[in-house]
Amino acid sequence: MLKVEADLHLHSNFSDGKYSVEKVIEKAVSKKIKIISITDHDTIDGIEPAIKEAEKQGIKNIPGVEVSSEIDGQEIHILGYFIDTHNSDLKYYLQQFKIERLNRAERILKKLKTLGIDLTIDEVLQFSESKPITRPHIAFALIKKKIVSSYYEAFQKYLGDNSKAYEKKHHSSPDFVIELIHSCNGLAFLAHPYNLSDGKLKEIIKAKIDGIETYHPTIKKSRKEFLQKICVEYSLLESGGSDFHGGLRDDYSNFGKFGLYLSQMEKIFEYTNLKRGQ
Repeated sequence: MLKVEADLHLHSNFSDGKYSVEKVIEKAVSKKIKIISITDHDTIDGIEPAIKEAEKQGIKNIPGVEVSSEIDGQEIHILGYFIDTHNSDLKYYLQQFKIERLNRAERILKKLKTLGIDLTIDEVLQFSESKPITRPHIAFALIKKKIVSSYYEAFQKYLGDNSKAYEKKHHSSPDFVIELIHSCNGLAFLAHPYNLSDGKLKEIIKAKIDGIETYHPTIKKSRKEFLQKICVEYSLLESGGSDFHGGLRDDYSNFGKFGLYLSQMEKIFEYTNLKRGQ
């Protein structure tokens, strides 16, 4: 029986994950994962330490990032792999987006205040520190202040899409993000498209996406089969991963269950080398 040996969708505490890159890699090794990509949200700060630690522990880390974008009000995440982390355009864009995440957090706190919840930006920064602020950081601050009892309650009542204090980020289009990733010599993959309409999916394919994440905890069997047919029809690659965050999400069981076989990874490596003329 084939075994998952590559997980191309992991998060560390450089964004909204619970664990350091060292701990994430240690957990990957314990699951006998041989190839990973730590794809933190809208930041590449964890890539260099991840590459060094992966090499130390005898596995490979592909430089990756998960970049937010939007079509018609729906948030779309694009995974970038094999990116050049020294690319000045990428670094500038992610720095600007970090500022937008801070602005969004402040808008959420204002909404919470109208609901009688007094939470300060300093209380949120205790969890995000110098990293881009995400909604989970606000959820952790709400838990610490005993306003909610769990991560899921925080999202259900206040932070989830269409909840009382929800504020969307100001995003770029998928076209822009895909082009940005390609300008860094990277491959762009559509992340976890479990609820994306056919029209939006086709729009992203037209933007020259390289592949689709078909293996993911949110992708059920029928949806996976549909997406795999799309990949065949449009000559797209498949990727996959556990989307592991750790901590209060209680998602460790997904580690080693969602990802790629080595034979599937070989196709990605071959395509990357072909694209780069190697």
